[in-house]
Amino acid sequence: MRVATLDNQLTVGQKPSVTLEIINSGKTPGTMEGASAVSWGSDTPHFDPATLLESAPRVSRMVVGPGVTVTTQKESNTPIEKPDDIDLIHMGLNYVFVYGVLIYDDIFGKEHRTEFCFRISGDKLKKQPFLMTACETGNEAD
Repeated sequence: MRVATLDNQLTVGQKPSVTLEIINSGKTPGTMEGASAVSWGSDTPHFDPATLLESAPRVSRMVVGPGVTVTTQKESNTPIEKPDDIDLIHMGLNYVFVYGVLIYDDIFGKEHRTEFCFRISGDKLKKQPFLMTACETGNEAD
């Protein structure tokens, strides 16, 4: 995973949208697929990668060469409901999250997994680009 960016200022009635940049940091090509979700609230999402892979639309399976960056966009299933929701995010009490799992097979046929979680709130929303930071948990790779 390279970077996650919130696409726009938060607006009541709009679904938060995040752009993910995924890079193959290895030395060989690999076949990759994955799934992710965007949410907002106070708690870091605790997700089961298998359930997410079953329920969320997947990134299409593709071959990614070494050093190549793949960009994908993900939108929340639910819109921001009230101005108070945005206020809590701007105050740093709540966050917008993006989380997910990437699965890739290297050229030797070995499967690898990367689980990720990024979040944004507070001062990070004052000026674009709205770069998200890693969550305290939910980031693992083998």
